Amino acid sequence: MGWRSVCALGAWAMILLVCSVGATGANGAGLRFLDPLDLEPPVSFEPLLADDPVEAESTPFRPPAEDARYTRWSALLEAEEPLTTTPSSVVRTLPAAPTVADPMWQTPGPAGPIWANPQPLLGGPMPPRRRGLASFFGPRGDGRNQGVGQPLLCESWRYRPFGIGWFMGMMHGSTLVNHWTGTDTGYFGGYRLTWDYDHYWGCEFRYGFGSLPQWDSAGAKAAQEAADTARGLTPADPEWHRYDHRRDASVAVWDVSLVYYPWGDAAWRPYALMGFGGARVSFDDRLAEHYVRRTFAMPMGFGVKYRWNERLALRIEVLDNIIFGHRNVETQHNLSLVAGVEIRFGGTRKAYWPWNPGRHYW
Repeated sequence: MGWRSVCALGAWAMILLVCSVGATGANGAGLRFLDPLDLEPPVSFEPLLADDPVEAESTPFRPPAEDARYTRWSALLEAEEPLTTTPSSVVRTLPAAPTVADPMWQTPGPAGPIWANPQPLLGGPMPPRRRGLASFFGPRGDGRNQGVGQPLLCESWRYRPFGIGWFMGMMHGSTLVNHWTGTDTGYFGGYRLTWDYDHYWGCEFRYGFGSLPQWDSAGAKAAQEAADTARGLTPADPEWHRYDHRRDASVAVWDVSLVYYPWGDAAWRPYALMGFGGARVSFDDRLAEHYVRRTFAMPMGFGVKYRWNERLALRIEVLDNIIFGHRNVETQHNLSLVAGVEIRFGGTRKAYWPWNPGRHYW
């Protein structure tokens, strides 16, 4: 037999062997490619998915029995230990979102059903939106704001409750001495320190100063002319006209005020304030008498703040600066209209990072 016959017989023998192996493999006893699921199951589950790393290492992995791919595994596991549910120590179960059928859906809350009302990111339940005069004079809501004026949910004025600022504008004066002299509209400015100790309440200290043009009554001018004539002066003398040019009365106030914010913690923050403090008024009349009066003062009025960013706020306000009378100086109602800025600072903010919850930072 030649070598070619030997090769042919060998080839036919290999073909027969392959066919026989394939036939037996169909019955489960032959060779076939390995499925990764046929490998031995891992001895433990991922440690990070368990509450206790030691427990996670010692807890065997139990795949869901309803999956057809794990039929053989499930049979082996059930033979050792019946398993109907996955242990809570292996997999953490997250609470399902409530549905209409959930009894908690209809549980009444401060402003209606718990799940039927939106919840702000910080603070309590969001109160219903108020409109019209109710936004100013309505009852205080349960949350940080009244739902108007761009409510602050992730930020707050109280994150930086303190503020230092300055203001400038104009002040319209009033009578200083009845039927004698008074003040007109002039410059008014100053500085202030603020503290918002609540979402609806705050206080501030203010120091303001102004220079107001002074006017004289006809009786004061006639008295000055009579006095100059008695001194021997005539209208041709320059000293006769010494009061014809502008002269100013100086006004300074310092006070502490209580501030109320009806909209609460909102970007647009209208407010009303009332305070108590002192004032100093200094001026001269046409008879060269110098007046300096230190007396009590009380500011009252309203304004609005706008939170430009986390450190800067803008504000504008209208106040009646009441300066009480003292001796022969009348009680004054000096109306001021000013605009200013505040630099916010202080306070701590809580961090909600999952690796360090509750940490405070400046």
